[in-house]
Amino acid sequence: MAYRIAGIDVHKKMLAVVVADVEVEGESEFAGQRFGSHPEELRRLSAWLSQQGVEEVVMASTAQYWQPVWGALERSWKPVCHRREGAGGMSGGLPLAQAQSNRGRKGGKKDFPDAERLLKRLVAQELILSFVPEACTELHPVYRRLLPMALQELPFLAQPRDQREQEIAALLRQHEDAVQRLAEVPGWGVDSAQQIIAEGGATAATFASAKNLASWVGAYRAMRRARQSRRAIVPRKAVAICGAFSIKPATLRSEPQGVFFRWCIVGWCRA
Repeated sequence: MAYRIAGIDVHKKMLAVVVADVEVEGESEFAGQRFGSHPEELRRLSAWLSQQGVEEVVMASTAQYWQPVWGALERSWKPVCHRREGAGGMSGGLPLAQAQSNRGRKGGKKDFPDAERLLKRLVAQELILSFVPEACTELHPVYRRLLPMALQELPFLAQPRDQREQEIAALLRQHEDAVQRLAEVPGWGVDSAQQIIAEGGATAATFASAKNLASWVGAYRAMRRARQSRRAIVPRKAVAICGAFSIKPATLRSEPQGVFFRWCIVGWCRA
């Protein structure tokens, strides 16, 4: 009785698939087909495997590229294989081999030969197979009760945050122009502007000059070094402060003369 197995050599954008009957005497004949890796091609792969009467499909765990292939075959091909008349206990199997156990000789990387070697080593039990747990399709009754309770608590968790945002906006209403001006800086926003004003004041009066303010942020030294080396430099302190202010570090990557960041700071100090 024929028992057909498929081997798949998985790549990022291409699948090399071979099928062979392993119950025949002598050398098995391989039928090869090439498929893409996007969903439409994976559905076509499942249909082709069903037409070929494949009982098992083996593939190697190549990076993360095997996961969508595995998922598509488990959803589309495996149920059809189980419903087929005369299906055995191994029908619908999806053994996943560790890529290291299917290594060929150095410099001999080829698509279809690799898939054939994968299939042959599965039959010879020379592969190291990985354990893949079955997908959970049913939720435990306990979690079914806990999930609605957690969802009901979400509005109460968000309410204090909304109240704090309203209080901050009310306290900074007299500095609304400064908030809007800072929020227009690329990479910043209203939240960042409110935090900056809370730290340095609406007019940055804490600092005697724009250089002092830039030095506090950690960017003035970067501007001096940028003028000397003619390349963008972002010091570690500036990146850390940017993270605290929710500012993208790319904003601090000064041009050779540091014009952009200096313009931001001077514009704030002139408010």
